[in-house]
Amino acid sequence: MIQTKSQPMTVSEFSAFLRVSRHKVYEKIRSGEIPALHFGRRVLIDLDEALESMRRERGKTA
Repeated sequence: MIQTKSQPMTVSEFSAFLRVSRHKVYEKIRSGEIPALHFGRRVLIDLDEALESMRRERGKTA
């Protein structure tokens, strides 16, 4: 069983949380910068995993 600390968020919720466009979130998902789960047309993002992944990506470019 996979344990997670945070509830999964939709792309709309995640984009509102980051204050960026949904298009930008989808771009980051496609590039692999934001991990996401795909269930048919529904895309869910684990907040903790996504933020950690973005921190790692940011560290690579710095």
